[in-house]
Amino acid sequence: MDEVKLRRYSSTLTISGYGVIAFGLWSIVKTILLTVMHPDVMGIIPDEDGGISRDVYITLMITFMTLLLGFDLGLRIYVGLSARSEGSGKKKHVTYLVFAVFLLMLSMFSLWSGLDINDYDSTLDFLASLLVEITSIAAVIELIYSSIRVRLLKKKLEGEAPV
Repeated sequence: MDEVKLRRYSSTLTISGYGVIAFGLWSIVKTILLTVMHPDVMGIIPDEDGGISRDVYITLMITFMTLLLGFDLGLRIYVGLSARSEGSGKKKHVTYLVFAVFLLMLSMFSLWSGLDINDYDSTLDFLASLLVEITSIAAVIELIYSSIRVRLLKKKLEGEAPV
């Protein structure tokens, strides 16, 4: 019975790993779409008398956003591939779970900060964004839960094995 549970949680862990990576890719696509469709999302562009030129400001903002998105995607790829490996039976260090919890906190902060319906063009945009963010959070939670269950079941099965 425990072997069946182990296979099920391992499969869930693998699928959740792919989900975490997919939502990382989606965050890049979403940011690019928002920037193209709503250039004012980049913030208040300073006046010419503000001490920094508009072009320099935009370049700095694009650089910052690229670094931030690169960090997010890199972290999601690491967590997702580690979960996939552990789901396939390879032993992984607990570090990826720590990063998964960090991703969960970031996603929850993103959800919380995006709850202002006035920031969206329509109620449908708001609901779609909310649904995607909640699904992303669910994928990370499922990954963490499945990883813990896989680890516990492996320990249990190793303890039952004859020496």
